[in-house]
Amino acid sequence: MSNFFRNLGRKTGAKIHKAKWYYDSLAGEENDSINAEFEMGAFLARDHRSQMQVLQNERVRTTCAALANRLANENWCITPTVLDNQCSEAFALPGGFIFITNTLVNFCDDDDRLAFVLAHEIGHVIKRHAIRRVAASQAAGFFNQALASRTPATRMLTPFVGQLVQNGYTEEQEFDADDFACRLTKSAGYHPAAGIQWMRELLDVTDELPIISTHFAAHPSLKQRIERMEKAQTSTPE
Repeated sequence: MSNFFRNLGRKTGAKIHKAKWYYDSLAGEENDSINAEFEMGAFLARDHRSQMQVLQNERVRTTCAALANRLANENWCITPTVLDNQCSEAFALPGGFIFITNTLVNFCDDDDRLAFVLAHEIGHVIKRHAIRRVAASQAAGFFNQALASRTPATRMLTPFVGQLVQNGYTEEQEFDADDFACRLTKSAGYHPAAGIQWMRELLDVTDELPIISTHFAAHPSLKQRIERMEKAQTSTPE
């Protein structure tokens, strides 16, 4: 898959310079950057939804709205989607498009835990981790091609989203998203220790969930994340 994107980048390299979303998202003014990320993320999200079974879930919608209302920049539009999938998975696309499977939603058996998972993915968007993953894929030219012609380029989108999920983030980015999630959930009125509780439970039941996503395997270890968050919460007064 990586060779495919490298070759695609070479063939469409000249078009990268015409891709306004690419430059705006990484180097433009903040509002232009948000708009550029939203445009590209909406394109990816729309085609990914078309390949999956989407479920309506009021609990996810309400929790995500409560978190989004606490964001410092109100120009961010956070859009959650629940997928009918046995995989325990959550991921973010640029522009605020958050995907979570019903299996993981059901595992988050209270709103505090669910809020942490959603806030963590929102953190990847706000901190620009999601857009930088796309830029690092060397596939900017592909988006230009796909935006210009709905077919057959759009058929490549599903494996591309899969690649984004499986590649994971750096350890530093994951820790950064954890810190962001703790602050955001507390600001929105959720219990700040919920993330630690959720990770402990995930460690205890890794053999019981139908499928543990490679998404979690790509993260820093849950033990590392728990230890780091416990230390931060111990040193931070309520």
